[in-house]
Amino acid sequence: MKFLVDVAKPKKVILIGHDDCLWYKDFRFSLDRHDTREKTIHDLKGVKAGVESRFQLRAEAYFARLDGGQVVFEAVG
Repeated sequence: MKFLVDVAKPKKVILIGHDDCLWYKDFRFSLDRHDTREKTIHDLKGVKAGVESRFQLRAEAYFARLDGGQVVFEAVG
């Protein structure tokens, strides 16, 4: 992340977590399917705060999910 910020000098960062993420499905997390969304959103909030604090950048976070074949992006506060 530091490399990208140093080189690209973005004005903001957009973070996207998504439904059905294999990272959270890994057995080491011991999450059932219902916990995945909540854990992803929790982690997005933490990463957003970290990016804003460490790099003094505006960050936006979204959770992406499928709804009837369409991708819906929900803003994460």
